[in-house]
Amino acid sequence: MALQHLLDELRIIIEPSWAEIDGAVMWDAPETTIRVPADRYGLLQVFLNLAQNSHRAVQTRSRRQLAIRLAINGAAASVAFRDTGCGIADPQNLFQPFQKGADVTGLGLFVSRALVRSYGGELRFQPVEEGCCMIVELPLAETRNSHA
Repeated sequence: MALQHLLDELRIIIEPSWAEIDGAVMWDAPETTIRVPADRYGLLQVFLNLAQNSHRAVQTRSRRQLAIRLAINGAAASVAFRDTGCGIADPQNLFQPFQKGADVTGLGLFVSRALVRSYGGELRFQPVEEGCCMIVELPLAETRNSHA
């Protein structure tokens, strides 16, 4: 599955809700096609969950931004979701189900991490000075210059 195509779908879905709150989504992705071994709908659900978490986190902020960056790091692709929200008070229990004080069910990050791991990847929190940064890392589906 090509990550750029999935990010294009994500853009169509999330940008209207960000525009409604006078927010902005910034996109940074290379021109080359990056393929990963993941289910399109499952990975879209992970990306939607991260984008919706960011959307909720910036509601009370004066600057409402989400930066989504796709990059290749060795034999893996990473998609970073970094927002200007209120940040994470207790990252130690971030991926535990049924968190106290969580919006909705408290299962979003737990299920998202399980999905990403089922594709051979990882979903992790990266501490930042302002806001929150979540990174989805996935192995590349194939080496681009391999010949069989």
